[in-house]
Amino acid sequence: MADRIGGFVAEAKPSILLLDLSGVFDIEYSALQMMIECDQRLAEQGVDLWLAGLNSDVLAYVRGSGFADRLGRDRMFPTAGAGVRHHQDNAQAPIARRPGT
Repeated sequence: MADRIGGFVAEAKPSILLLDLSGVFDIEYSALQMMIECDQRLAEQGVDLWLAGLNSDVLAYVRGSGFADRLGRDRMFPTAGAGVRHHQDNAQAPIARRPGT
């Protein structure tokens, strides 16, 4: 999955990558670590990782890991549609970068 994302980012050069995780019902430690590392690599390329559709269990795990704090409210959405609308509503405003990136 990380290779596919990397290939897409290299080709499309997006400023935002929104992952719809509504089909993910459980997440394990290694998958979360991969997502955190992906966020770091994307940030180095000037790409913001946004997450959408996390169910309550996955959201609790992401919050417990501290990753939700790192992402902040502007990069986590209840649905992919909400994330797209947020981007459309704020397309003219620069995206706030997280501290340290």
